[in-house]
Parts: sequence; structure tokens; C-alpha cells
Amino acid sequence: MALALRVFIRTCVLLLYFMVFVGVYVGLHVYMAGPASVQDSKEYGAGNGPDYFPVLVVDRQEEGNETLVLRSLAKADYAGLTGAKERSWYLYRVQGEGLLTHADRVTFKVETLSEKLQQVVITIGEANGQRTSIYTYQIEGKKVSPRSHQLLASFGNNFSPMPFTMVITAIIVLLMEKFVVRRLLKPAA
Repeated sequence: MALALRVFIRTCVLLLYFMVFVGVYVGLHVYMAGPASVQDSKEYGAGNGPDYFPVLVVDRQEEGNETLVLRSLAKADYAGLTGAKERSWYLYRVQGEGLLTHADRVTFKVETLSEKLQQVVITIGEANGQRTSIYTYQIEGKKVSPRSHQLLASFGNNFSPMPFTMVITAIIVLLMEKFVVRRLLKPAA
């Protein structure tokens, strides 16, 4: 009878350890792989904005080639104060989504809100996937109006919960073996 009780207790404890391992692994994976949290968010009203703001422009080169690039414009540039003849670039307005070929982890989306108004959303991600910036601005004529900037932070796509799961499970197993299982398996006097 004592042997059967010991085998039963040990089997139950092993199943408990396995459930703890799976629970910790799944919990960490779901938590870490969740959506990025907003670390900073700024909204800009009409007529105000930061000193510099990134926008999509088509850069004209001397050979006649045009390249879509991301350029940080000063207030005078995005307010439409500088003349178009002085610039070797123009604002990108073609509706759709895409990925910049000359910059890693930069995507964009251009929407037409009305006949004269387009909205552009630029997403810039870091190589390690831990931070993402989302810039939103509107274009009306030659004027760019910054609307918002969000800084998102996450643990990245390359996170593996296995090392943390192993450590947490090992701690739980050691504590259970020391304080609970020994007492259950100790013969009653």
C-alpha cells in the first residue's frame, strides 16, 4: 500500500511539474509576443508641429532618376514656405501601401481623404524589433500637416521564452521537492 501511494504521489507531482512548465511557457510566449505597448504618443493640431518631421518624398537626381526616400523636413519646408523651384524633390502622394527599398524596416500607407487631402502613415522599425515609430501626416497642396507620432515598444520577434521557462520551472520543482513532496513521501510515525 505504501508503495502504491508513493507511486501515485510521484505521478501526480510529475504531472503538476509538466503543467507548470507548459503554463509558464505559454504564458510567457503570449505575454512577450503580444502587441507593442505605446511608450509615447503626441498629437499635433492644425498649424503646429515639431521642428522636424519625417515625410516621404520623391528625390530627383541629376541623371533624371527618381527615388522614393524618407526625408526629415524642417517646419519651413513642411509648412510650404520654401519655393518648389528651389527643391530637388516633391511630396509622394500616390495612394497605396509599400516598403522603402533604400531603408530597412520602413513601410508606408497613403490614403486619399478628399480631392485635395491625402494622409500618409509611415512606420519605422528598429532592426531588433523592440521599438517602432509611427508618423502620421496629411498633405494639402504643398503643405504638410503633422498629425501624430507614436513610439511603440515590445520585446521583439526574436524573443524565446524557453530559458525563462526552464529557470522558473527549476525553481518551482526545487521548492516543491524540498517543502511538499518530502513531507508527503515521509512515512508517518
